Amino acid sequence: MKVYYAHSNQITNSPDHRKELKYLREVAFKGADVIDPAYHLKQGQSMDYYINAAKECEAIVVTEFLGFIGRGTYSLLAKLLKDMPDEVFLMRPNGDDEKYKFEKIKEIKLNEPSDWAVRYGIIAKSSPIPMPVITG
Repeated sequence: MKVYYAHSNQITNSPDHRKELKYLREVAFKGADVIDPAYHLKQGQSMDYYINAAKECEAIVVTEFLGFIGRGTYSLLAKLLKDMPDEVFLMRPNGDDEKYKFEKIKEIKLNEPSDWAVRYGIIAKSSPIPMPVITG
């Protein structure tokens, strides 16, 4: 199984980044091949390149930075929520330092288009779900 991990470039190589990756690999999708575009994909490519890589995965997991999503994640979600909405999940901290909760993303909205790195968009509507079960 492949899982695409869409996150803000602002957290790459940070403790939060490592903690999220560890949770995805060892708990949420144990044994899955987690595709982190920061490490596994060429940087500076067209958005179609990242969208196509995500479409090859059975699950797409998105995280926020300071409650927002950057332009890359927003653009990815704008396409994938139309093409494969049942495979797209939001992962948020669960109040416990080591655990996360999952939500089904229902709608995204532009927030501040001039701030493409951090405050570009928001997850406008989501609903809590149990840990995703992927039957790829």
